[in-house]
Amino acid sequence: MEKKRVLMLLPNGFDPDPRVHHEARSLVGAGYDVTILCWDRELKHRESDVVDGIKIERIFIKSSYGRGSSQMGFLWKFWKEAFRRAPEFKPDVIHAHDFNTLPLGWRIGKKLNIPVIFDAHESYHEMLEDNVHPLIKWAIAKAERYFVKRIDLLITVGSIIEEEYKKRGARKTVVVGNWKRLDAFKFSEAELAAAREQLRIPPGKLVVSYVGYFDHSRILLPMIEAVREDKDVFLILGGKGRQEKEITAAMGGAENILFLGYTPPARVPLITAVSDVSYYGLEGNRGNNRFSAPNKLFEALAAGNALLTGNLGEIGKITRDEKCGVVLDKITRESVAAAFKTFREPGRIAEFKANSRLAGIERYNWAQAEKTLFRAYSELFAGRA
Repeated sequence: MEKKRVLMLLPNGFDPDPRVHHEARSLVGAGYDVTILCWDRELKHRESDVVDGIKIERIFIKSSYGRGSSQMGFLWKFWKEAFRRAPEFKPDVIHAHDFNTLPLGWRIGKKLNIPVIFDAHESYHEMLEDNVHPLIKWAIAKAERYFVKRIDLLITVGSIIEEEYKKRGARKTVVVGNWKRLDAFKFSEAELAAAREQLRIPPGKLVVSYVGYFDHSRILLPMIEAVREDKDVFLILGGKGRQEKEITAAMGGAENILFLGYTPPARVPLITAVSDVSYYGLEGNRGNNRFSAPNKLFEALAAGNALLTGNLGEIGKITRDEKCGVVLDKITRESVAAAFKTFREPGRIAEFKANSRLAGIERYNWAQAEKTLFRAYSELFAGRA
């Protein structure tokens, strides 16, 4: 039987994009022929590539990220070129990642008379920055409601945002979370001991880690202040971003904070595994934040870490439901300091970590997500037949 051909549309250069990589690799493993047609606006990759059996085809239209409203003209050029090239891949299904490939994917699907999947990584118009004109955000919201009523399948990252998309008119929806492969977070005691020595983690400390984007929305400064005042806590801080200067200044040479700077994604599992607590702060229960289902949550569950987070979105709900950490209504220096004391209560950190590990093994792992993805694809093709 001939392989079904999947054409994924992606608005970045596939560096690789972790969620897209997971899905595409799983589909290849299940016998699908997968091509990713993507927009390399930084002109920094090869035009054609193969990664884990996934064919990558890049369209080079020079631009940059964070352009705001001025990005529309460049996006239109990408759509035109991708629409022209799509038929050459003879796809049986279009899998459009994020709203900025959805209109393109729907139009290709209509032209080739094939089903269209929309993979909603977030509520797109609600995560756009302030440099995007409010009228454009309104138009995107209206357009999204139009298209989600007309696609064959909507895949999204969590149950809260899934319910929102049902309200917006999506007919068939499934949750394929940003869940992790458990084996990627499994290390021997020797490997963990070597990592602790390399990172100079003092014995007997509560080890907290955050590796990600440095931005005011992540509420990192109150957490850093609390760490500086509590010498029984050791913080591993990795990443980069527009708040980097403020963060390095806030650390003030504290001996119980290890600053890694930019940290390659391949190092994240080991850093997570040597930690006791994974931190993830986020501003306000507004916009896309109310759906928040970040990678950091599922990295923690895969590693069996306790969580310290805010009371919002999927991360707050899962941390509460699984009893695997501390959820703060407001993230301040005082509330974080109190959470550290909670973690150090007799038996609490062990309890949180055991609950986290169990949730990762039983529910929130890529093997479970994969089953949902395969079932959704099978039903999609069966329905079309």
